[in-house]
This record gives sequence, structure tokens and C-alpha cells, in this order.
Amino acid sequence: LLELPKARESFLEAVSIEPEYAPALRILKEIAAVEEDWEAYERHLLAQGATTENPNAKAALWLEAGRFYDQNKEDDDRAIVYYERALEINPGYLDACRELAEIYFRNENWPEAGVCYRRVLDSISPEREARDFAQKNYRLGLINDKLGHPEHSVEYYQRAVDADPHYLMALEALSQSLITMEEWADAKLT
Repeated sequence: LLELPKARESFLEAVSIEPEYAPALRILKEIAAVEEDWEAYERHLLAQGATTENPNAKAALWLEAGRFYDQNKEDDDRAIVYYERALEINPGYLDACRELAEIYFRNENWPEAGVCYRRVLDSISPEREARDFAQKNYRLGLINDKLGHPEHSVEYYQRAVDADPHYLMALEALSQSLITMEEWADAKLT
């Protein structure tokens, strides 16, 4: 820990000579995280993402940047930019899609949240990941309620309850949707 200032200076010198020197950028970012210097962390993270050529590594760095803006800066707009960059590089990047879905849901951007949750659902095994599968279906049910599609909501709530019969919010939402749609016989069964 006592050597961090010396290490920082050495790696800053390396970056001043070769601005795209990835090992130095990575270490400077790590030092900034240890020192909780979030401005330096942000600067080195973005430089590392901009200069990395490997597509998988670049997508992972943009995911990291998205999480940084989401969790540390609470800046949803900037987080969305970096999550979307990660998905542009790797359209199947499930972690970026999950993060985007949460931001869109939190900000009540129902259409975009629905797209992301459906993409996430396509990769979840209802048998191995029952709780996550149920939660995503429940959220899709809520989204469809917000968008005025109760017939789709019922399908998603039912899938949530089928995956996790103890998911009380999904069970309650399913019952409420069936009552709203005047499906009395089905509502009695839930």
C-alpha cells in the first residue's frame, strides 16, 4: 500500500509515453479503485475501453463502465450508453442485457425493458434458474399491464407461478389480472 504512489507515478509516465498501453491503464484503474479515486478510475476505465482491440475484452470494459455509472455515479443515461456499447459488440452479452433491463424497468421505459427481459428469458433455464425465470416473467407481466396488454400479462404471471409456486407477488398479480379480465373460474383456482 505504501508503494502505490510510486507505482501510480511510474504507470502515469508509461501512459504519457504510450497512451494506449493497456497494462498501464489497467493497473492505474486498479490503483484508483484501491485509493477510491473515482475520477481517475473513470478516466482510466474509459481510456482502457477506447484503446482495447479485443472485442470480448472491450465489451467487458463497457459493461464495467456501465456498472460504474449505474452504481457509483447513479447516472442511468451514461450507464445505458455503455451497456448498449457492450451489446453492439456482443449482441448476446447477457450481463449487459440484464443491467439494461433493470435500468429501463426502474425508469419505467416499459417497451425497452420488455425487449431486454425477453432476451434474458431466452437464455434462462426454468428448471435450473427457477427464481430468476419467475422474476423476469413477473416483471414482463407488470410491463404488459403497464402497456395495456392484460392478456399477455396473464401468460407471464402464469409462467412465473409455474416456475416458482411460492412467488406470492406473481400469484397475487395473476389473480388480480384474471379478475380484471373477468376470468372468474380461473381466478378462483389461483
